[in-house]
Amino acid sequence: MENIRDYLSKKNNQTTNSIAYIVLFVFSIFLAIILYKAISLYTNDGKMTEYGEKWLELFNNGFLLLGGALTTLIGYYFGNKGSEVAQSNAEKLLKEAEEKLKRLEQEAPTEEESNVSGMQPINQ
Repeated sequence: MENIRDYLSKKNNQTTNSIAYIVLFVFSIFLAIILYKAISLYTNDGKMTEYGEKWLELFNNGFLLLGGALTTLIGYYFGNKGSEVAQSNAEKLLKEAEEKLKRLEQEAPTEEESNVSGMQPINQ
C-alpha cells in the first residue's frame, strides 16, 4: 500500500513540475516575441512609435505576470518540499515510538511475575 502511495506521490510531483516548466517556457517564448516586436518598431532616429510603445507596455505587463508566476511556483515548490520532509520525519518518529511501546509491553513484568510468594518487603 505504501509503495503505491509513494509511486503516485512521485508521479504527481513529476507531472506538476513538467506542467510548470512547459508553461513557463512557452510564456517566456511569447515574451521574447513581444519584446522583439516592440524593439523592431523603433524609428531610425531612435524613438519608438506609438504602436511600439503599446507592444513594450504589453511586454512589461507580461514580464510582471511572469515574475508573479515564478514567485508562486517557487513558493509552492519549497513549501511543498518542506511539508513532505516534515511528514516523512513524523512517520519515522511514529514508527519508532510504536516499536518502543511494543518492546516495553513485552519486557514489562506482569502481575503474576511481581507477586512472588514468600518474599517480604524490605522496609517494615
